[in-house]
Amino acid sequence: MCLTGSNRSFTKLVSSPDRISRLVSESSNYLKKFDFDGIDLDWEFPTWSSDAHKSDRARFPLLLKALREKYGASLLITLAVAGPPTITRVAYDVTSFNRYADLVQVMNYDYHIFSYFHPFVGFNAPLRKLKGELGDIGQMNSEAAMAMYRRLGLWANKTVFGIPTYGRGFRLVNWKINKPYAPATAAVNAYSNLEALCKLLVDRYHYTYVWNEQAASPYVY
Repeated sequence: MCLTGSNRSFTKLVSSPDRISRLVSESSNYLKKFDFDGIDLDWEFPTWSSDAHKSDRARFPLLLKALREKYGASLLITLAVAGPPTITRVAYDVTSFNRYADLVQVMNYDYHIFSYFHPFVGFNAPLRKLKGELGDIGQMNSEAAMAMYRRLGLWANKTVFGIPTYGRGFRLVNWKINKPYAPATAAVNAYSNLEALCKLLVDRYHYTYVWNEQAASPYVY
């Protein structure tokens, strides 16, 4: 069972021991009633988000601790956590995951999303950085994400490399200028699903397929 929701909802939950206790008790009963394996927590993102509280980082482990004490070894506790190191460093007490979680699934996607402040194209889930990517931009890739979790102390036997089954689209300023960081005017089909992507990949009549060796990622235009 996956528990997700707004950042404010999670902040409200962990701010009260009574709310934590109620969630722990009721979730345990629910999981056992329907014979589920456990719970997956997807909080996006403690402390880091604009509406987050600084206390979220310290209170998240309190929720995990309470769940583990109630669940024991009979129910799984898994986490979906941020990929970008810029979030990871701020949002999580990573070593607490070793104590209370069974698996930690790193969301290695959404590294490049079109916005007013980022009006250019980029890979959704690059494996490695491109030559010339520096600073925080140079960390927007899966290799940097996994290295950060290891550096912060996450055990390898609890780490899961998460991959997307969707892609992101951009409307180019000029279709002839289509390489990474080409200027764009808008997002298009922001969440193209796997079926739609597969059709694009095999349609060589209307689209051109490009494999970028540095990023170890493809794109079509």
